[in-house]
Amino acid sequence: MGNRRYYVSVILIILYGLMSYAYAFDSDDGYTDGIINPIITDKNILGKPIVKVNEIGEGLVELLINCDNINNHFTARSNIHNRTAEYHLASIYRKELYINGNKASSNVINLDKEKNVILGKVILRFKTSDLNLKKGWPKYYYLSLSSSINYEGGENSESSQESYIKGQVLHCEEWERKRKIYNYEMGYGEINNSISYNEYESLKMGRFDNVFWPGELFVIKCLVQNSNSDYLKVTIKNTNYQTRIKLNGDGIYEGYIFDKSMYSKWYGTAPVKLEFQFKADELIDEVAVIIDGIDEYYKLHRVS
Repeated sequence: MGNRRYYVSVILIILYGLMSYAYAFDSDDGYTDGIINPIITDKNILGKPIVKVNEIGEGLVELLINCDNINNHFTARSNIHNRTAEYHLASIYRKELYINGNKASSNVINLDKEKNVILGKVILRFKTSDLNLKKGWPKYYYLSLSSSINYEGGENSESSQESYIKGQVLHCEEWERKRKIYNYEMGYGEINNSISYNEYESLKMGRFDNVFWPGELFVIKCLVQNSNSDYLKVTIKNTNYQTRIKLNGDGIYEGYIFDKSMYSKWYGTAPVKLEFQFKADELIDEVAVIIDGIDEYYKLHRVS
């Protein structure tokens, strides 16, 4: 009878652990494999992201998510035994913006409704120590945090008419698809946010939005407020690579930068920081990206 109770208890514990593990990945929260399933009792102790709206003019706004006030560590507890482990922030895994319940396709948009609910959500990747890994704790713990604000837009909203320039450096559709495939194949999951050069140097895990393989075509876009120019100049600083991009029908300057020499220039190199300078009249914006040419995956999936 005693043995039966013991085995029933063990089975219940295992089932509880499996249910906890499955539930963690039904939401944006989750953790990687480990013997111990960690629990955070209260996410509110971490704080919340701050959603900000910068008014550009003529209904256009720039939406930002600030994470400076979020705590960079928390204590996780075991779901079975009374054990604890410290987890520290490793990276911002993903940022998402929602306007009135719909996911925003860009952080620069036209808000044509008078009343808008803007929700900002971040998924953070926390990491524990190697010592805790040996004890059975998962290496990474993912937590989602969100906050929202009410914003009154529309034609009657007050907005700044100051000159403005905002550039973007993007992957072409083919390489964006391969970037996502790579991240899933290597076990990093979905990564849709940028990373600083210093943070990437220390982590070197996953292909973020602003990490490129050598030989990729750089898709260039730029939004400019109060400029009379039909073209604007884009230069990769400290190189000979530059181009002029043209204003399209949607009021956005668009083009690309590509040269065959880019492949041999950066293939096989350690991560390199590139700074793109956008210039229209007296307006200047700079956008930094990372070229990582060490990854062998490039040789297996080369795209012409």
